[in-house]
Amino acid sequence: FDDITMASAAWSITGAPVEVVTPYISGDLRALRFEQSADVLYIAHRLYAPRKLQRLTATSFQLSLINFLPTPSFEVNFKPVATLTLSAVTGSGITGTTSVAVWLDGDVGRQVVSGAGRATVKSITSSTIAVLDVLDDFASVGPIASQSWQMEGSPNAGTLTPGAAGPEGKVTTFTASVATFRSTDVGSLLYGNAGCAKITVFTSSTVVNAEILRPFTNVTAIAAGLWPLESASWSATLGFPGVVSLDAQRLWWGGSTNFPDSVWGSVVGDYENHAKGPADDDAVDFPLALSGVNLIRWMKSMSGLMVGSVAAEISLSRSDDAPLATANPPAVKTRTKEGADNTVDAIATSSAILFLQRGAQRIQELAFDPTTVEISYVAVD
Repeated sequence: FDDITMASAAWSITGAPVEVVTPYISGDLRALRFEQSADVLYIAHRLYAPRKLQRLTATSFQLSLINFLPTPSFEVNFKPVATLTLSAVTGSGITGTTSVAVWLDGDVGRQVVSGAGRATVKSITSSTIAVLDVLDDFASVGPIASQSWQMEGSPNAGTLTPGAAGPEGKVTTFTASVATFRSTDVGSLLYGNAGCAKITVFTSSTVVNAEILRPFTNVTAIAAGLWPLESASWSATLGFPGVVSLDAQRLWWGGSTNFPDSVWGSVVGDYENHAKGPADDDAVDFPLALSGVNLIRWMKSMSGLMVGSVAAEISLSRSDDAPLATANPPAVKTRTKEGADNTVDAIATSSAILFLQRGAQRIQELAFDPTTVEISYVAVD
């Protein structure tokens, strides 16, 4: 408008602003990241559990924690509240003795780790004595302090039998063929037979109750070593994802405190479902696994999922246009190495991504350049 138009225009505002209470403090606002799907705005911050802002009516909005069914997860590392004393720092068939009862028959096959030392559990002699084969020498025979050593991986020694295959939401018993479960497993996820369940009640070392989150194909006993026991990838202790984006009908999260270079994609078309499995539309998670510090600071959809980290700009896609899936992992490629600053989010335009370079001195434009030798991407000032 010119000055005359502005001066003569009649302005009127009806209604009142809608205010929604949030947990975020002013110092956190620049690190918030958003992605919108219709009337739902997904919100990410590394210090806060993921939330969504929903528009219920024109004047009614609701902010709530996202109840992922299930949440992204990884194999449990168990840190016993017990000291560990070894009969030797190296060799096969050494013994590991704990100060209180720790060992279960289901621990056979798991790895015992303390510092650089690693050993495989070969057999269980009693609840306080296990036979170990050392893979990497331990620093000393100990006693190694309580909770400064851990068992990695899932139970490997016994089968697991679901009490029911479904439906979703049903609570049923799961029975292991050998002593496997601990009271600390409550809240963990059980996978197998293309299904997923969350442990709700610990009954004994062989029996737990669990809520079925994704139906199992059958109630046949799941073979030893084929049913991972997993815990949530995100928590107040491990941190939460700091970035969120939509791409290829999945809602993607990335850049948590404990997994700074990992991305998690939901089930296709089901944004709050992270149940993993063999199907192409099951949820996925991928580490970038590139050299350097790769804390993720933005993600945008552009001919695949583009990721901006503190060290580089990276693409996750497949040249054969196959869907990104556990069986079809993406080609993770470094495209440029400007690095991203976290004070503002990147902006996706129709053909490029604008982002603030690490150090907050320059704005870079990441775009596809067919004139380059490899027909790749460039980031120009």
